[in-house]
Amino acid sequence: MRAVLSPSLRYEIIELIDERIQEKHVTKEDFTELKGIVKELAEVQKRTELKVGELAEVQKRTELRVGELAEVQKRTELRVEELAEAQKRTELRVEELAEAQKEAQKEIKVLALAMEDTKNELKDTRRELKDEVKDTRRDLDDKLKNTRRDLGGLTSTLGFMLENEAYRVLPDILKDKYGIEVKEKFLRRSIRSLGINEEGEINIFSRGVHKDKGIEITIIGESRSQLGKDDIDDLLELSTKLKGIDKKEEFLLAITHYAKETVIEYARKKGVEVIQSFEW
Repeated sequence: MRAVLSPSLRYEIIELIDERIQEKHVTKEDFTELKGIVKELAEVQKRTELKVGELAEVQKRTELRVGELAEVQKRTELRVEELAEAQKRTELRVEELAEAQKEAQKEIKVLALAMEDTKNELKDTRRELKDEVKDTRRDLDDKLKNTRRDLGGLTSTLGFMLENEAYRVLPDILKDKYGIEVKEKFLRRSIRSLGINEEGEINIFSRGVHKDKGIEITIIGESRSQLGKDDIDDLLELSTKLKGIDKKEEFLLAITHYAKETVIEYARKKGVEVIQSFEW
């Protein structure tokens, strides 16, 4: 490949040749040496041009990379601006939240004071209610005692009325229904009067004779406005105590305004006759 000299190098060579010719010192060796120098210079020029080409490519890549970095830098700056705006909004929101927190704390203090006032009012109200409840309970207890006393009196009155009515009709009922002729007036008797060393009463007590059998009978009865199984059991217990003293045959009966069928059946199984007031 033929070497191509740059204009400046060509000019320098020509100047050198002219100088040598002028000095008349140009010899064959000089000319040969000169050709060698020119050849070396051409090789250097080639390598220089090659290096310059490489540098040009590197420069192109560098410029391309610089362009890319510039784009990245633009995007980075844009992102930084967006983050800065977001930071501003965040700071503004934080300030708003801080103000809201201050207001909330003020409201909490107000509520705490109101709560304390309410607590004190509740204590006072609770104390007042407690006193009122005590008074009300005391009044209710008094009224309940009075009611119980009244009910007790009413129950006793009704019981006495039932017994008095039973005393009047029992002689006829016992005679017509059971063939028993009453020989003594019906009375309420204490069990002590019958020889039992205990406290208690027999609501209905008399003696009579069975017309058909001709035997003496002791009539023992219980009177209750509403008869229950426990009343039957009490009568049976009393009968057991009297059997050790009165050797006569017993006729057990219960007088009542009302008794359930189960109670009447229970009494019959135990040998107790139940007579309800509607029967007379």
